[in-house]
Amino acid sequence: MKLGILFCVVLNLCMRPALAQEEGVSLNATLTEEGVLEEHVPRIPLGVKGDFCLRMRNVNPRGTTLLHTEPKFQNNTYYYNRTRLWLGERVHLGWLLKRGSAGPAVTWGNVQSMGVFKYAVQIKETGAFDNMVAGNYRLCYGQGLVFYDALGEFVRAAKVNTRKPKPDYTSGNNGYLKGLVVQASRGIFSADIFSSQKALDGELNPDGSVNMDLYQLRESLGEVQDESGLEANDTFYERIFGARFSCGFSEKSRVGLTGAQSFFSRLVNPEETSYSYAHVYRGKRNSVTGADFDFYCQNVNFFGELAHSWSTGPGIDAQKGMAWTVTSLLKEKPMALWVSLFDYDAHFFSPHGKGVSFEVLGNPEAVPDNQRGMVAGWIFDRSSYYCQINYALAKFPRALGKGQTTTPVHASFGRQIYVENRYALVDSFDVYFRCQRKDRDVLVLRTPNEAGAAFRQQVSQTTDRFRVQFKWHPSGWVRYLMRWESRIERTPSEGERASGRSLMGDVQYRPTQDLMLNARVYFFNSPQAYLTTGSEEIWDNIYYFQLAGGLGSLRGTPGSRYYFIVQQNIGTQMKVWMKYDVNRRPKDLSAIQVSQTLQETKAFAAARHGFHLQIDYKW
Repeated sequence: MKLGILFCVVLNLCMRPALAQEEGVSLNATLTEEGVLEEHVPRIPLGVKGDFCLRMRNVNPRGTTLLHTEPKFQNNTYYYNRTRLWLGERVHLGWLLKRGSAGPAVTWGNVQSMGVFKYAVQIKETGAFDNMVAGNYRLCYGQGLVFYDALGEFVRAAKVNTRKPKPDYTSGNNGYLKGLVVQASRGIFSADIFSSQKALDGELNPDGSVNMDLYQLRESLGEVQDESGLEANDTFYERIFGARFSCGFSEKSRVGLTGAQSFFSRLVNPEETSYSYAHVYRGKRNSVTGADFDFYCQNVNFFGELAHSWSTGPGIDAQKGMAWTVTSLLKEKPMALWVSLFDYDAHFFSPHGKGVSFEVLGNPEAVPDNQRGMVAGWIFDRSSYYCQINYALAKFPRALGKGQTTTPVHASFGRQIYVENRYALVDSFDVYFRCQRKDRDVLVLRTPNEAGAAFRQQVSQTTDRFRVQFKWHPSGWVRYLMRWESRIERTPSEGERASGRSLMGDVQYRPTQDLMLNARVYFFNSPQAYLTTGSEEIWDNIYYFQLAGGLGSLRGTPGSRYYFIVQQNIGTQMKVWMKYDVNRRPKDLSAIQVSQTLQETKAFAAARHGFHLQIDYKW
């Protein structure tokens, strides 16, 4: 009923007379990958066009997630559907449905209540508004301290560009919004007003408060996969009201103010208080305000953001925190150089933000709190040679908390240097080299002392990673790729050293214009260190740093992984993409703590076969 009413409203707005076209506007606007028009376009008669994407994945034998749950959740097929429609050039609507590799049967009721269900309607240039999105949407302002719409990305850009509100069709992030956002501009001024109310999943304490760190919502997809997930499903909601005002002094220079107030239907008060829970968000209300700037002085770009948060709740001490980041970026072709400084208080809380930080992935380094430091980068890019150097240095000034003893964990430290080079020796042959060193403090669990209590101790750990890669394009129809990679982890205070190596070979062949074949194989030997495959195509043109339905990392001695991809274009409107992969688990699992039951051990040790199917259709 709701969707029917919304659809009628959309058709009504779509039929209204268009606004007068501004002089000099380009008539050659094209749709981006997200389906958003990059430029204003003249009004054309009502027409319908759209796209449809279906994805399915099955992995056998079934993994531990299925073995540990009730029969009604033991469905082994991943299901995904995204459908988008454009009604004329100003109205866009669509939806996304997803059920993970484990979960209830795919029915309309189950997907709505226990899966991932998103929908959105976007209307451009209607009445007084330039842009309006209702349903699930994403925001990105300033340098991302208050709102950032790529929380799951592997590498964060040195500069975040403020973007227009857009529909949210992501399946891998639960950190965005659901409600209404409207945008209007007059001359050099622009304003966004938004509201959101979204149900969230969280385990409850006996007193009814929420027992979780809200930053975990970035990884929690809202999918129910077992009985415990069903108990935590939609147990509370977040309501947000906010606005954004900006002023553009020139084509590139701009300043902006952003503010948002969040209300939670239940008090958030995690039961755990030690280590990373020592300064997590606690309360029922949180406000975040931010001021950002972006301006140019010849070929130097200065940009940054300052934000403040304030949180409170019944029986909870009020917490306030500041955060700021500023960057200087020099562009002088073929070179670019930048330095970013940042400082985030331990009690700064921005549930939908992400700033420059020590690293994008990991905990607690992935969130803009409890760290200060700098990130510097240099890029040299010419057709035959590319070089990039990144250096990050950060200190986490607040101790993470107390363990089972009265000894606090000290403030921690981390740094990283990353270097990559690519040489085009000839037009068809590239050599690539990458090295990375990361120093960071980690916690190790000590054996019980005389009193019988185990405790954790903070020690320094160093990780070195190396990669060498060769790519050969003898013709436009075939491409060869070979890669060698190693990883070494050292903990000097423990006298420990873990290492691993992998070798990868890849062939891509196009026998016809419409058919593409791609085969890849990994051989690895890593008794203890966690190797990764690097970015790998998980769906058509969707790359991810972990293996779907596989190991998640290459670990064991010895082991292998291979996959085969077939992509076939059918006419100009339809494309079929298929991937078959096999992870051969190593026979020696002594270094991996997995087994709790014989059935689980057998499932883990067996070769795992995955089949991916994606069908895209455009009309």
